[in-house]
Amino acid sequence: TKYDVVLLDAYLGNYTVPEHLVTREFFEQVRGAMNEGGIAVGNFIVSPNFSNKFSRHIDATFRRVFRHVSRQVMDEDYNLWNEDPNYVDNVLYFARVS
Repeated sequence: TKYDVVLLDAYLGNYTVPEHLVTREFFEQVRGAMNEGGIAVGNFIVSPNFSNKFSRHIDATFRRVFRHVSRQVMDEDYNLWNEDPNYVDNVLYFARVS
């Protein structure tokens, strides 16, 4: 079975996500289960400003598998200049499989 939309949202709290669900191999499995033109949506609790290694890892890994990626920070008070590595928020990643 192939899917038009896949939603990834496996968090229990800040940084509490099974380790194998943020790997290149897992994202490749997701991509392989999708129809051409399908949309993958990932809800990740990360630093919107990439101020920690975990946030940079998820961004780079997701983009390695899904070539055309957009992201949206969900915090209405998002501050681009906040460098606090503990500042995290829901960041939605969107990718179209082509």
